[in-house]
Amino acid sequence: KKEHSILSKCDIDKTIKNADPTATVITEDFLIARQVKDTIKWNPIEDITKYFDGVDYAVIRIGNSRRDEGEGFDRDSIKLSPLTEGFINYVGDNFKGKTVVVLYAGSAIDVSSWIDAVDAVLLVGFGGEMVNQAATDILFGDVNPSGKLTETWPMKLEDISCLNRYNKYMTKDFYTDGVYVGYRHYDKNNITPRYEF
Repeated sequence: KKEHSILSKCDIDKTIKNADPTATVITEDFLIARQVKDTIKWNPIEDITKYFDGVDYAVIRIGNSRRDEGEGFDRDSIKLSPLTEGFINYVGDNFKGKTVVVLYAGSAIDVSSWIDAVDAVLLVGFGGEMVNQAATDILFGDVNPSGKLTETWPMKLEDISCLNRYNKYMTKDFYTDGVYVGYRHYDKNNITPRYEF
């Protein structure tokens, strides 16, 4: 087991380099696409496939922000943005066999449009300022994440028990599930989830 020093600024490129000083970490901030209404237009000037030459793994860091989910409001979607989903598929399709998604989210995400394009997904939740150190320890095999979820993930939004009781501003009590919450809802209604609790 390697010993990793703790970094004060815990960016994942720094934690990976700290875990393996011989690693070459390529990080690029560029716009490869733009969303026009519901259509994704890829920017032909930026071709990210050129960054794949000689790269061993593509690690995609994506997920929800505090604008997407948090306390005090309900989400009206469990999907990532079309731009984000398109990006995951683009990388996965062009870098087959070694694409890993590190997913930052506090609850279930609909992964149906991109799960088959990637090779692994690591859910890190909202792990605080050292989340990327923890993610790196898992990516390098120093820690076993156990593969356990704290909730059942549906195949799609329509599978959840409270779909018709969505209330964005939580002004009324819409909880009418009784004991049939979470996995009990799926069991009672014979709904196959994406990932089980």
